[in-house]
Amino acid sequence: LGVSYALDDDPNTPYALGSANATLKLGEATTWLVETAQSERDSSLVQLESKGYGFRTELRHDGEKFAARMFYGRTTDDFDNPLAVLNQGRREASAKATYSFSDATDLMVEAIQTQDATIGADRLGGQIALGHWFNGIFHAEAGVRYFDDEVQAGAPLQNTTTFSSVYNFQTSGSLPV
Repeated sequence: LGVSYALDDDPNTPYALGSANATLKLGEATTWLVETAQSERDSSLVQLESKGYGFRTELRHDGEKFAARMFYGRTTDDFDNPLAVLNQGRREASAKATYSFSDATDLMVEAIQTQDATIGADRLGGQIALGHWFNGIFHAEAGVRYFDDEVQAGAPLQNTTTFSSVYNFQTSGSLPV
């Protein structure tokens, strides 16, 4: 269990951030994390008052032959924490599973859905791939990938090129979101 609170009492940019989290060990190789946060900016000469919320949960299993990760996170449009894994107005859900047939060969399946309310963008994607390590140095992977991006017509052009997930701790070859 953990809690944190930070307060910046600068009269020009008053800001507070609080969070709470819990990690539960469900078994020898399985953990579940839940975290919530609230940011708050008071009104001043250089900023408007705002209060935003963020939430994320992750279920992770790291077994000898099978590894899986499921993630869901959501932030409101007013959530203001530049160091958060999800920025303002985001919603993300993802799942990834890998089964190792041997030390060298594995099968990976991944799916992701993400929305960015600030620019009106949605991405849906998935992939399946078979990988093999050669001499523990070179990794070859073959598979198929699908994704569908939708950006609202009035979205600012410069933002569409940066539509990506900050929370992508996937290995290389994972979905580029």
